Amino acid sequence: MTKTIVQEKNAVTNKEINRKENKLIYLEIMRIVACFFVLFNHTGTWGHTLFQTSEINSLEYWIYLFISIFCKFSVPLFLMISGALLLPKEKESLREVWKKRIFKILLILVIWSFLYYLYEVFLGNERFNLLTFFSKLYYDYWNFSYWYIYCYIGFLICIPFLRVLVNNLENKYFYYMYGIAIVTLSIIPTLQYILVNDKYAINWALNMGWLTTNFVLFPCIGYFLEYRVQINKKLVIGALIINLITLIISCQLSYLKTIRDCYNGGEYFHQTFVLINSSTIYITIKYIFTKLNLSEKTNKIIISIGSCTLGIYLMHIFFMRKFNFFVKIFATLGNIIREKMLTAFAFCIFVMGICYIITLLLKKIPFIKKIV
Repeated sequence: MTKTIVQEKNAVTNKEINRKENKLIYLEIMRIVACFFVLFNHTGTWGHTLFQTSEINSLEYWIYLFISIFCKFSVPLFLMISGALLLPKEKESLREVWKKRIFKILLILVIWSFLYYLYEVFLGNERFNLLTFFSKLYYDYWNFSYWYIYCYIGFLICIPFLRVLVNNLENKYFYYMYGIAIVTLSIIPTLQYILVNDKYAINWALNMGWLTTNFVLFPCIGYFLEYRVQINKKLVIGALIINLITLIISCQLSYLKTIRDCYNGGEYFHQTFVLINSSTIYITIKYIFTKLNLSEKTNKIIISIGSCTLGIYLMHIFFMRKFNFFVKIFATLGNIIREKMLTAFAFCIFVMGICYIITLLLKKIPFIKKIV
């Protein structure tokens, strides 16, 4: 092991000691921001895909499209936070990983999926059959937003390997990882579409999927940004400028896709530069909230909301998509606000608030608190 790696690992250890002594508010704020945009991502034509209903080339179209692409940082940011929190814990055994982490998330997946399944049975959309439930749970999901839980389980399974990887890499190899991801996920797809309209793709045998898959790339980069990068004003400003440029490029690519292929119904380029977007959000929030001195009361509120983001995520689809009363709430907000995107934001805040209150109440119940 080189001297550089030893120094870097000692720095990580010192930060871990500090983390135990102080709750890191900026990570809780990241959770809250990411959670809000997860909800927004599920608003459909009410908000997230409003650009599809707008006239092409109108100012409204470009604003809505920009917001739609911007919000995609949410899930990668959650994975980055997980990498920052879990990857330094080298002493955790395989037994502990499975008992304390994987089985807990599996239990959460089964219980909450079953609740959504029971609701479908109640509505008459499904007949009660446990074989049907577990079969679909295996090959699909009962709540479309739960794909992230499957992804997170993949991350937890890989944790023992990822811990060895990140804790023994010099910084230059993290930059190398970042560069490979940008080239394969961003630059090559962009050039392939612009130059040859995706008629030719890079040879499948060169696929870097093992490195660039969600539950490997983003946790590793989260660890890197948290422990190996010195975040300063110059870095943040530079990242914000680059991020703005790449978001505009993504908008232009989506516009080109619409004009060239008459395709305005998907998110073909929404994820193209998401690594840059999520990294920028991470370092920006960390920089801002390590400089601010918030009151103790404000910190408690932030920590409370942050601790409830899992519960909010688990139940938000029920209120946004399954309960007709909330459709009426959205309509009422629309009549008051009179602007579609602002209405979508207000609706997300409202649903988030309702789910937060319910999660707080559920956390007071002995067994239930472990699954929210």
